[in-house]
Amino acid sequence: AMTLLVQQGLLARHTLRRVRAALFRAVSMILVNVKEESFPHLLEQLNELAKGQPEIPDKSHDVLGSYIAALKRMALRLTEENADQFLDAPAGPEAAKLPLMEEAARYVFHGYDMAETGSRVVCLCLLQAKNPRVHGAAVEVLTSQLLPKLAERLRSAWAQMATAMQQDKAGALQAAIAKEQDVLDFVVDLLSLGQPAVTEAVAAGIVCGPLLSQLHVLAERHRCLNRPQSIWEILMMDVENTGLVPTPEDVDAMQAAEEERARAAEE
Repeated sequence: AMTLLVQQGLLARHTLRRVRAALFRAVSMILVNVKEESFPHLLEQLNELAKGQPEIPDKSHDVLGSYIAALKRMALRLTEENADQFLDAPAGPEAAKLPLMEEAARYVFHGYDMAETGSRVVCLCLLQAKNPRVHGAAVEVLTSQLLPKLAERLRSAWAQMATAMQQDKAGALQAAIAKEQDVLDFVVDLLSLGQPAVTEAVAAGIVCGPLLSQLHVLAERHRCLNRPQSIWEILMMDVENTGLVPTPEDVDAMQAAEEERARAAEE
């Protein structure tokens, strides 16, 4: 029954929108009521569903809500006994993949609160998996897909802040600050897991990436100014001079120039 529902229904291109919506609700309800001993028998098709990235009609929040609820219930049912069944192990030398994590990562910044919250729960659950293969596959998705999204969203929020301040648009500034806060809250959730591999990945991808770049920029500006100023004043000075928020590449170039000046002074 699950094979028919997934292969001939949810993953089929010709399925009518109203039928697709009903099938998503059905999958979600099945995962609510399925007994523990029966769940492993459904995992193969559930993984196929996640791997197939089924079509969600635009603005169909009820359909998306049902789908994300199903993904979350899958993650919450992960145990040491069934963990290996969550993996998609290729025949070749490639490392096993984790379709559930890859699919959840697509929705962490979807814009619909229920989808974002549910997909983040999925990611956090899988990153805590005790099975080393599942945990390793989850960390790989975190490093290759999720953290780059977080870093890009942070940079986007900072650029929007700079534009909003330049144009004196308070509403846009508040929206950009909220966007930044949302990313940082998720970063805190990741660090709160207390998983060394997760912490190391976040440190490399976020703390030593966009956050450190911004801190270097602000520290350099503070060092060169004759009086203390707020972060926003310093940021606005850069924006007024260049029209852009300094990128990590700009920071690297600035640091290289400073090191060159220091070497020249020593000589």
